[in-house]
Amino acid sequence: YFVLLIICQIAVIGAGAMGSLFASRLASNSLSPSSPFDTEVWLLSSWADHIDRIKNHGLIVEEIPENNLIIPTTISGKPATHTTSLHSTASVREVLSSGPVDVIFILVKTPYTRVAAEKVRPLILLTDTQRQN
Repeated sequence: YFVLLIICQIAVIGAGAMGSLFASRLASNSLSPSSPFDTEVWLLSSWADHIDRIKNHGLIVEEIPENNLIIPTTISGKPATHTTSLHSTASVREVLSSGPVDVIFILVKTPYTRVAAEKVRPLILLTDTQRQN
């Protein structure tokens, strides 16, 4: 037997409901003892208050199984059932300092997609350049 450990760095752009949900799930799955992934998850957003709250308290997600609802609590203000520790920042430079990003999810509202893509362009260029070398 051998164990395959996949090391991966993921950036989730947008800390709204969907971005928070994806980041939370990705980070919590990478921490599972049975997971083959050693994943570093970054949640990147220009929403400074939200990022500060995540840095101080973790990303808190409330799940209501009977209604199939999953609510990022930092947005809803409701009691939490699940807290995830992950990297959160408003700075692309901070993400860059930890090395190349393997996967980038852009989860913002449609009118902001172009702005978000331009903001994270350095992550894409760094990753592409490092893969060529």
